[in-house]
Amino acid sequence: MRSSTHWKHSTEAKGTIYSSGIASNVYLCHRGNGLLTLFFKGLHFSQSLANVGTFLFYVGACMPHVSPLLNLWEHTLLQRTWQAGVLTGAVTEQAFNTVWTVPSPMLTTF
Repeated sequence: MRSSTHWKHSTEAKGTIYSSGIASNVYLCHRGNGLLTLFFKGLHFSQSLANVGTFLFYVGACMPHVSPLLNLWEHTLLQRTWQAGVLTGAVTEQAFNTVWTVPSPMLTTF
């Protein structure tokens, strides 16, 4: 990942967490098993939805080689979220694992 003053990361049990100053409540979690997870901290999903596009756009700007994956990923996430019926509820640990985690073979390393 390119260094940027807008990005910070920390290593936690769930993986390496990347956050952006542009969308401060949206986080990207990269796990060592090749899974990439988008999640929100301290907000209900319905309140955070507007940040998704901004965040993914910024990720794409930092990592141009994954832009096509992000476009597909965003569509898949929103579609699966509607199907899961979590738009009006908080992002729980269950939603975190079942809705937001998708395989990302292109992103196994930053």
